[in-house]
Amino acid sequence: MHSASYRVVSHGSYAALEYDDSAKLGLTHALDPPAGSWPLRVVVIGAGYVGAVAAAGLAQLGHQVVCVDREPRRIAMWRALRPPLHEPQLPELVRDGTARGCLRFAVTATRALRKCDAVVVAVGTPMLPDGSVDLAQVEAAVEEVASCAPAGTTVIVKSTVPPGTCARLTRRLQALRRGEILVAANPEFLRQGFAVRDFIAPSRTVVGIDDRRAEQCVRVLYRGIDAPFVVTDFVSAELIKYAANAYLAMRISFINEIARLCDALDADIADVALGIGLDPRIGVEAMKPGLGFGGSCLPKDLRGLLDVGKRADVPLPLASAVRAVNDEQVAYVVRRISVALAGLEGRRIAVLGATFKVGTDDLRISQALELVRCLASAGAHVCVYDPVAGDELPGQLGGIAACACSAEAAAAEADAVILATPWPQLIGALSRIKARMRGAVFCDARNAVDPGTIRSAGLLYLGVGRPLSSKAVQPSRLAV
Repeated sequence: MHSASYRVVSHGSYAALEYDDSAKLGLTHALDPPAGSWPLRVVVIGAGYVGAVAAAGLAQLGHQVVCVDREPRRIAMWRALRPPLHEPQLPELVRDGTARGCLRFAVTATRALRKCDAVVVAVGTPMLPDGSVDLAQVEAAVEEVASCAPAGTTVIVKSTVPPGTCARLTRRLQALRRGEILVAANPEFLRQGFAVRDFIAPSRTVVGIDDRRAEQCVRVLYRGIDAPFVVTDFVSAELIKYAANAYLAMRISFINEIARLCDALDADIADVALGIGLDPRIGVEAMKPGLGFGGSCLPKDLRGLLDVGKRADVPLPLASAVRAVNDEQVAYVVRRISVALAGLEGRRIAVLGATFKVGTDDLRISQALELVRCLASAGAHVCVYDPVAGDELPGQLGGIAACACSAEAAAAEADAVILATPWPQLIGALSRIKARMRGAVFCDARNAVDPGTIRSAGLLYLGVGRPLSSKAVQPSRLAV
C-alpha cells in the first residue's frame, strides 16, 4: 500500500478525511461514502462484553449477524435472552435483534463463516504474569477464519492487541491460504455500563489498514453511525487503544495523588478538581479520586503498554509511575480508615459495593475487592454487599469476608461503613444504616456522597481528599 497519512476534516455519517500523499499538504482527497453491498453478513467471534455489544449493535444497524462463542453455557443464556453479564440496554437490543431475525448465537462458526462478508474478532486478550498479552484466542479465531471464510472476507480485529499484531495476522493469513482475506484493526472504546451508548454513538471510529478495500468494508459496516472516522496504519491504530487507556489511567492516578495532598493540607479535592477540569485543555472526565482504577481494560492495557515499551527498549517512567500510584491507592485509603478507628484489628467493617465500578457486574481487578483483602489482612471482620455482583462474589472473596443480603444487613454492628462502589441504591440506603451501626465512621471511598448529609446524620465523614470538618464556603457548588 502506498504510504500516506490521514486526518479528520469534517464530521458526519462519513467523516471527510484529508489525504496527505507524500507529506504534501496541498494534495488532498475527500473519501466518498462507500456504496458496498447491504446488509453485510457478519460473524462476531466472542460473546463477552465487546462481542455481544458489537453483535447486537450491528444487528440494530441492519446487518445479518451471527455471534459465536465456544462456551455453550454462555450461548445458551444469550439464546434464552438471559444475558450472562450486566450491561444496561443490552438485553433489549439483543431481544430486538433476535426478534427481527438479524441476530443469532452459535457455538461453532464454521457454517456462518462460509458465507460471511466480514468477521469481527472480539475475543479476550488476557494479561500474562509478566505483563505481556496472551493472543491465543485471537490467533485461534484467525486460524478458523482462514480455514472457512471465502476470499474477500475482511477480518476486523476489535480485541485489544499489541502493536504489530494485525500485520502478523495478515502474514499468517497469506501463508495459510491462496484466497485473499483482508485485515483491519478497529479498537473498541466501550465503557462498561455505557457500552451500548458508546457503540451506537461513539466518540470516534479508528481503523488501521494496509489495504483500502478493508477500509471500505468497515465503512459499510458502520454506515448510519455519526462519528469521526480516523484511518491510519495497523500499528498506529493498535497503539491508539493502549495510549488512550494509559492516559485515562494517568489522569485517575494524578487526581488521586493530588487528593492525598489535599488530605495533608485540609484542602477540598472537589474544588481543586473542578478548578482544574474547567480548563478546556483538560476537562472533568476521569478527574474523580477514590480507590483507583480497576476493571478489565485500564490495568491490563497499562501493563500492556509498559510491556511494549520494554520490548522496544523505550523506558516509560510516567506510565510506570501511574501504575505505582494506583497500586498504592487502596493501601492509602485503608491507612486513613485505620487512623479513624484507632486500628483495624477486631473491627467490624461493612463494605458497600464490590464491582470495579457502577453499571457493570464485573469483578475483575476490582479495587473494592482489593480493599476488602487489605482490611481482612489487617485483622478486620469484613461484611460485603453489592446489589449487582451476584453469585460470583462469594467465590471472589474466598472466605476472607462475609456476604450480606442488603446494605442494612452488612452495616449491622459495624464500626465503620465504606462506600466502595457508588451504586445509586446503596447511596439511597445510607439514611437507613446509621441505626444499624455500632460505630460512627463512614468512609466515602469514591467521593460520591455529600459530606454534609453524612455529618448531619451524626457520622464522621471520611473522603479521599475531602476536609475532615465542614467549611463555610463550598466553592465547587457555587461555581457549578
